[in-house]
Amino acid sequence: MVALRCSAALAHAVPGVRLHIRAGEREIASVGAPLPGSGRRHLSPSAFRNTVAEDHAAWVAGRPDRFAWFTGYGEIAIDMLVPAGDRVLPSGVMRVSTGRLWVHAAAVARPLDACLAAIGGLGLHSVACRADEPLGVTVLHFASAEGDAARSRAASSSIQRAVATCAVADLEDLLRAEAAETADRF
Repeated sequence: MVALRCSAALAHAVPGVRLHIRAGEREIASVGAPLPGSGRRHLSPSAFRNTVAEDHAAWVAGRPDRFAWFTGYGEIAIDMLVPAGDRVLPSGVMRVSTGRLWVHAAAVARPLDACLAAIGGLGLHSVACRADEPLGVTVLHFASAEGDAARSRAASSSIQRAVATCAVADLEDLLRAEAAETADRF
């Protein structure tokens, strides 16, 4: 449920982000400002983050009750929505206006120290990282003046590079763990 953890961190950290959680075409819940007349379950970003953090803690502790509120739905999809004029870019990077600034943000399912170790050699000094420890994710972010398209492209590119580098580091960690497990068998 990495996508739940990352989307919960972004909905909580970035103003105006909405989430629609669905199973196939059936909408299960929405996160963010409530839509008038919507009959679906609605959660504030803070309530959703806290629920996902509690479920993540249960999963880490090995308790089978994790994410029980999704039982019976099958495959879950999360749609990230931003206000009109804002964007969700490749790699899950979003660009949202605060009125004066464009905030570029993405989340990776790596603790802050592991994220910093992975991206340290990229020279991305303008990308800030913030741990969301209860969710076990790191939020990568950068702010630029609204309307500064060149700086916005650079910020988006830097965050996309950081997300990709963290994904490669995750894969390398999995391969190392698998190799160690295989070696222990022989």
